[in-house]
Amino acid sequence: MIVCTLQFGHALQHLLTTVYGLREYSAGLSFVEWDAVFICDFFMENWLYETFMLQKISKHYETKQPLPAEAIESIKRMRSHLAGYKLCKELYLSHLDLELHSSGMFWVPMMKRLWPKISYCLSKKGTFMFATLKLYGAVIGRPRISAKFGSR
Repeated sequence: MIVCTLQFGHALQHLLTTVYGLREYSAGLSFVEWDAVFICDFFMENWLYETFMLQKISKHYETKQPLPAEAIESIKRMRSHLAGYKLCKELYLSHLDLELHSSGMFWVPMMKRLWPKISYCLSKKGTFMFATLKLYGAVIGRPRISAKFGSR
């Protein structure tokens, strides 16, 4: 559903964007500032996670009852899962993009040089398991304790 919503936002931007001031009108992403290219996509994604929208598009498959408030809140909290990793990935891609356009270096050695600066846990061979062991245990253990004792 998320991908569908993102693509719908992207289609809306193509259909509804008009740039004035040129000899002819332009639409789509032509002459749109690159900072604004993904605004509709992420607006639609954020709208999808609003409580009223989640209630509107979801229901129990057998009883057809709307999802309980706890399930909706759980879905909303899920968005922050691995947020730090996702941010590091975006920082890495941004840094790589800037380097690709500002230096004459081939991209493979550039990637190998930049990745360890951004991702601390994947930078050395064999250290991945120990860097994420506590996080992995928390992720795996939480649903089990919640199922057993009904806590959150």
